[in-house]
Amino acid sequence: PLKAKRVLDFTGCDAVMIGRAARGSLWVMFNVLMAFYKFYSNDQLLNNKDPKLKPKNNSNNNEYSNYFNYHPPLAWRKKFAELYLKFMIYFKGEDKAVKEFRKYLAWIFKGVAGIGKVRKDFYLIDTYDRAVKVIGDLNNFY
Repeated sequence: PLKAKRVLDFTGCDAVMIGRAARGSLWVMFNVLMAFYKFYSNDQLLNNKDPKLKPKNNSNNNEYSNYFNYHPPLAWRKKFAELYLKFMIYFKGEDKAVKEFRKYLAWIFKGVAGIGKVRKDFYLIDTYDRAVKVIGDLNNFY
């Protein structure tokens, strides 16, 4: 997210395209947006008076990346996944949507502790009801 801001400042362009980064981290758009919203420039970030936002080590700003590395909790991801599947079914029909949705489940739940135990179940989903059951059962593995 901070790199996107640096690129815009350096090049003077109006936008930064985020492509493949969003495939494995669906929240990258939110992180970039927060980087722009919260801090308008790296100078403002480094000169911020808020002690909570001061890095412990002033030699670099790698610690700031934690502020723009949002990963939603499991409950939010589960609701998001169900809603996303409903939208897909509305536009594509259940059969096509469910098959396509399976790959998105792996991305939505990427980084969740213990998700490897149920990832294979994602690819066995063949109906909306089965998807809701698999998503609901994720509490048992988190």
